[in-house]
Amino acid sequence: MIEAVAMAISEERRGSAVILHLEGDFGEPEPAFDDVLQRAIKDDSADVIVDLLPAASFRAVRTLSRAEKLRRDLGGRRRFAVVADTDSDTGIMLALAGFSKIAPVFASVEDAMQSWETDGMPI
Repeated sequence: MIEAVAMAISEERRGSAVILHLEGDFGEPEPAFDDVLQRAIKDDSADVIVDLLPAASFRAVRTLSRAEKLRRDLGGRRRFAVVADTDSDTGIMLALAGFSKIAPVFASVEDAMQSWETDGMPI
C-alpha cells in the first residue's frame, strides 16, 4: 500500500516577498494552504511567491487562481508569482490551464525575485 505524504507549508521572508514553500502531496484540496495563501495575499505589505517545486499536485491550480482573483479584488498592488517545474505534472497542469496568463510562472524563487528587480521594483 502506498501512503500519501501530507503537505507541509513553510513561509520565508525575503525583502518585501513572502515565499510559501509547499512540500508533499495535496491529495484533496488543502484548506490549510488556502488559508495561508489568502492571509499572504491580504498582507498588503508583501509580494507573494508560491514555490511548488517540491510539491506534487495539479489541484493547486484552483487555489492559485482563487488567490490571484483575491489579489486583484484587493486592488492588485502587490505582485504574485508561482514557481514550478514546467516538466512536472504540476507544471504541465498549470500550462494546460493557461495559468501563466493569470500570473507569471518561474523556474525558481530566485528567477521570480530577479524578474521583479529587473522590473524596477525592488524586493
